[in-house]
Amino acid sequence: MVMEVGSWGTLFATLLFSAILVSVVILVTERFGKVWAPILIVCFLSGMSIVFDYGGARQTELTLFNTTLFFSCGPMMWPVIALGQDYLNEFYGKKIALNYTFGIFLAKVGVALATIWIIFFLPVPVSNEALGETAHTFNSIMAGAPRINISSIVAAIASFATNVYIFSKLKEITKGKHLWLRNIAASLIALTVDSILFFFGSFAFVLPWGVIWNNVFSYLLICVVTIVIDLAFLYIMVHIKRKGLFGIHSRVGEKLTIQTMASEEVEKETRTAAVV
Repeated sequence: MVMEVGSWGTLFATLLFSAILVSVVILVTERFGKVWAPILIVCFLSGMSIVFDYGGARQTELTLFNTTLFFSCGPMMWPVIALGQDYLNEFYGKKIALNYTFGIFLAKVGVALATIWIIFFLPVPVSNEALGETAHTFNSIMAGAPRINISSIVAAIASFATNVYIFSKLKEITKGKHLWLRNIAASLIALTVDSILFFFGSFAFVLPWGVIWNNVFSYLLICVVTIVIDLAFLYIMVHIKRKGLFGIHSRVGEKLTIQTMASEEVEKETRTAAVV
């Protein structure tokens, strides 16, 4: 069944589903992944970002405040990815959070190149008319995917780097207090950067400018609602981890981060000694 026109209920259900999905996977990863949890979380979030990118090619509409707004389906769920990054930043630090951004960059570049190869280099069947039509339909649908992927790469790197910097800086200024402040401030600024770069990079000269601005406005409206939902789930996950509930302990997964940083310091000192 396809819903013709959605409303606040559709929007809330979509964001709630995304937040639950990200939170449950992160907590399950913490429970069973142990010291490898941050790496597994980065892999999961990178994969989800690819799914959301391709969802950007599909449009939907919701009626909010008696006004019909157009949304790209993928970006409707994308802000919830910030929940995972803020979790990594809170427990594993700035370096791991930045490595998550690098992981997404590699994943998006790989997918973009693979998509370009599939569309433009692999031949379309000519001996079977039905298969040929299917291939042409697929190519026409996915023709905009490389551009969407490239725009997403630029937007993701800029927005997530902004998120990590602001979140870490506010954590330092507040001495680890006021999680709500750094979450809201970092997310709002980063997602504003993300929306402008992504939508104009993906759809400039393809969609009317008014439709693009409508998408930006709609996306930022989603972001405001999402940040409230994200904050609630982030506090729940922080409580679970710090209290050691469900076998999830605060220090177990962080050993990998500590070991990694220690190894880097040893390597740096070794290189310095070798130069001297």
